Amino acid sequence: MFLSKKNILFFAIGLLCTSQILFAQRKPDIGAKELFNISLEDLLNVGIVSASKKKQSVSDAPAMAYVFTKEQILARGYSNLVELLEDVPEIEIQRNSNPEDRNFATIRGITGNEKFLILLNGIRITPATGDAYTLGANFALTNALRVEVILGPASALYGVDAFSGIINIITTHGQEGNPLRGVNANVNYGQFRTLDTSLQLGKKFDKLNVMFSGNFHQSAEPDYQNIYKDEFAWYNNNLRTSNQVINSPFIKLINTLDNFQSLAEPYFFGSPLSNGFDMPTKSYFVNGTLNYADFTVSYVRHWESHSAAHGLRPEFAVRDPQALIEMSQEVFYAKHNYTSINRKWNVQSTISKSAFEIGNQSHFAGSATTWQRGYIYSLASSSKIEEQFSYDFSKKVSLITGFTAENLSAIPKIAPVYKPFDTRLPASLQQLYYVAATGKGTAEDSLIRNAFVEQRVFNVEYRNYGGYLQMQLSPAKWIELTLGSRYDYNTRFGGSINPRLGLVMSSTNKKLVYKLLYGEAFLAPSPEKTFAQSASFAVRFLNDTEGERIASYFRTANPDLKPEKLRTLESSLSYLLTPQLALGANGFYTRVENLIGLAEANPQTTPAPVPVSRLETNVNRGQSEIYGGTFKINYLQKFDFLTINALLAYSYIDGNIDNQPLLYTAKHTAKASLDISNPRFSISPRLIFRTASNSRLINPNNSDNFFTNQPFTVVNLFARLKLYEKRNIGKFYIYTKINNLLNLKYYHVFLGAEDGFPATPQDPRRINIGINWALE
Repeated sequence: MFLSKKNILFFAIGLLCTSQILFAQRKPDIGAKELFNISLEDLLNVGIVSASKKKQSVSDAPAMAYVFTKEQILARGYSNLVELLEDVPEIEIQRNSNPEDRNFATIRGITGNEKFLILLNGIRITPATGDAYTLGANFALTNALRVEVILGPASALYGVDAFSGIINIITTHGQEGNPLRGVNANVNYGQFRTLDTSLQLGKKFDKLNVMFSGNFHQSAEPDYQNIYKDEFAWYNNNLRTSNQVINSPFIKLINTLDNFQSLAEPYFFGSPLSNGFDMPTKSYFVNGTLNYADFTVSYVRHWESHSAAHGLRPEFAVRDPQALIEMSQEVFYAKHNYTSINRKWNVQSTISKSAFEIGNQSHFAGSATTWQRGYIYSLASSSKIEEQFSYDFSKKVSLITGFTAENLSAIPKIAPVYKPFDTRLPASLQQLYYVAATGKGTAEDSLIRNAFVEQRVFNVEYRNYGGYLQMQLSPAKWIELTLGSRYDYNTRFGGSINPRLGLVMSSTNKKLVYKLLYGEAFLAPSPEKTFAQSASFAVRFLNDTEGERIASYFRTANPDLKPEKLRTLESSLSYLLTPQLALGANGFYTRVENLIGLAEANPQTTPAPVPVSRLETNVNRGQSEIYGGTFKINYLQKFDFLTINALLAYSYIDGNIDNQPLLYTAKHTAKASLDISNPRFSISPRLIFRTASNSRLINPNNSDNFFTNQPFTVVNLFARLKLYEKRNIGKFYIYTKINNLLNLKYYHVFLGAEDGFPATPQDPRRINIGINWALE
């Protein structure tokens, strides 16, 4: 570490009124200056395109929406999407609480990263097949012009998987705003060897604009074993000193890593498991774009590698530096946008191709893989075309319609196997045995019948076709009506119709706005859920000289899964009480049917060539009801030398899943932000308060209750200062970013089974200091 923790803290405090983040500056002092000059009314009516696929103000949009402008992103120091979403009311992020996806989101009581869409300039940059994915530093906001967050169903326009909401990152590379011209470079460094760098380049050649942006992030991550000594007592007292581990949460026998590896030979691939404590994270995001008149061509790729032990207890998983999960997504798209001379109609044509992959070196190392390296793999690809036509009949009537056609293919995620998947060979030639379903390769194996269990690897191909129509009417100045619907047909699971209705009424001066909204959405059964496979194997001895391989549980595919269906009714009221003070309130009721979850199947139907104690499969078997709302106060006051913008939001969310308590959702949440800025500096403290959330793990001390975390309040802070500016040299900014300012020990809840923490330890105080250079 280049500075001691104490020196870093004092240096950071000295910079609290001084810093700047990474993004490109297209006009003098953008960020602080724009926030300094903006009015509350302008802030509440910033433009948005995601709600209706046309530009309109937030107040007019038929949706519950939050928009974060480039200036707010700068002032609050959001470097990635997770940091931004944490500050959105009715969204709850559980950090470091899932070994595969690491962080996962709950939006209005609906849990799962796969249940909302992330778009870049309207193009999906999450798996087209609806599989779960890593939500981390890989979704960098390096080139964000604004971020639009829509809460609630959006399938009426966006089709499959626009279930709990959509997030659209509008970039400086898109067709909105002025394209970047020049260079913008940023680097920051902080505790736990955390490095974050970014670069933006832009050049104009007559009508051609060429732009590139990239971000790289890496961190050794905190030394949790020293910070949370009670939670990591097993590591400190047993694993580190004598290699001791526990067989599993169900077979609580103490053994050693060496014994497990010896039993697995020669079917143990890779180096011996380490008893060290290494949880490195690396990620990158790149985006290159060419604009020529109405044509845009763009390439996007994001990637992250993180420890496969996040959220897992140390007696059930090692923190091996090679036991990592790698996920990547790349998207290529081309778009043509034509608007008529009279600007009444517009045609937009888009083609895109995407691929999502869980790298074949990704693997777990713990009790779930019988203390071997258990390798996973997945690949999903899509080719899509979309044609959209919009027509403004008058200022009072507009129409938008379009269709999409998409080809999809996937190798659904395989359960852990003893060696990496070879992407060059057909799966049928690879002998992909389940971990612990292999013998030692000696004569002793003759005593164990059915020792080898090979996994079936599926290859899925299907198509999706969709068409949508939306009409917006304004029969009077004070009322706007949105009527729309979309039909999708999928060759795997059939058709789905999803309507929407939006009524927006406002006072003559637009100070008072009321919205009544209804929408439906569907969540497709992804290949990952449909063809899910998993198993746990052991040896059952029939007598003193003979035994057989058995599966204590076996999870098998169910190709008959149907989509989950969601219906939401919501309303909101906002009132600009004075030029400095605005109030807002909204409420919603959501019902979800055909929930997908695990259920027991008849053991006699198992495809496994060994006896199975419990056979599981995913089925449509449940429903949930969720309700809640948010009350907000927004205050903005200008003074001669600075502007203060304050927001306080309180949210209440409750409901049930199959008459059981709602999971991964705090009933009471408060989020607050305070942006203080002038043309030279800005400072932004932010607060998050959450009451307890339920995990799905049952507390054995009280079988009527789930394990929960404790209520907590976390404060984050960002500050920046312009140091220097000269025409041919550029501008220099310095900034500091402090997460968990008060160094609180707090916990989120685990998404997983009994091998996880009842509540997952979170990061201590993290301080980063950086510098930004921009030359136009």
